Amino acid sequence: MLNSIWIIDKDTGTCVFLKRYGYDIPDDQTLISRFFSALWNFFNEIEGKGISTLTTTELDFALAESDRLLYIVATSRDSVHQLKMISWVKSLKEVYLKSFEEDSNFQNTRFTDELNEKLDEKVTNWLDEYVDESEVFSAGDLRIVSQHGTELNQLLTMRFSYRGLEILKSLDGLKTVNDIQEEYGLPLEEVKELFRIGIQHGLIEQSQRATDRRIPYRTTSTTEAFSYGTRVRNKVWNRFGNRGIDVLGTIDGIRQVRDISTFLGIGIDIVKEILEYVQKEGLIEW
Repeated sequence: MLNSIWIIDKDTGTCVFLKRYGYDIPDDQTLISRFFSALWNFFNEIEGKGISTLTTTELDFALAESDRLLYIVATSRDSVHQLKMISWVKSLKEVYLKSFEEDSNFQNTRFTDELNEKLDEKVTNWLDEYVDESEVFSAGDLRIVSQHGTELNQLLTMRFSYRGLEILKSLDGLKTVNDIQEEYGLPLEEVKELFRIGIQHGLIEQSQRATDRRIPYRTTSTTEAFSYGTRVRNKVWNRFGNRGIDVLGTIDGIRQVRDISTFLGIGIDIVKEILEYVQKEGLIEW
């Protein structure tokens, strides 16, 4: 899930700070930080603003800037919703600005321990948001923890005995935190701690399907756009019937996809299909 956090001097491409969480971070910090600096400045030059997100084969990136610095949060591909990543990188920027950017020497090592401590607290908060009790999770690559004697295997064994790895292996994209709690009879906080460790080390990830269903939609125009006889309303009715019209009537910027499904008694996949269809028409957004 969480792969790395970068803070880069935009002008020089110098890596001011790097905190690694994943196992696939290249060692050449200079190459990567200069790439991001150049990429940001390129888009800023041709479009008047830098990019806010970037996706590669394995990773997703969210980016934000201050006067001199570029802030980047990287996660494994499709493991965190884009809006959540953007909120994370903005909070990273706030943490740094409040404490560190006032000092002109970005490389001052006396700040490193303090920043690490603040980020550890911030990341714990991110993971607490992420480990929602009603969301579903899937097991990732457990080979790095299955081998006896490894540091991660020892951590799980000491904290959760044999059940830690057993629980991780049982995650199939259908079980929630609450399901695991009931199945194994463990305290909720203990299960959430296991999930946090699993997420932080890339052992499990939240189902992208579940993440998408937590999106609240809102209209981008007046409600009259969905009134009787309008073009979009007619197209929705022709394709989805009364169910489509009912879904349109629930869009308020507060209800999430799964809330609409529960409220109307319509299958969640159908609700999502209707909303995505209207979104392509440019009349709603999340």
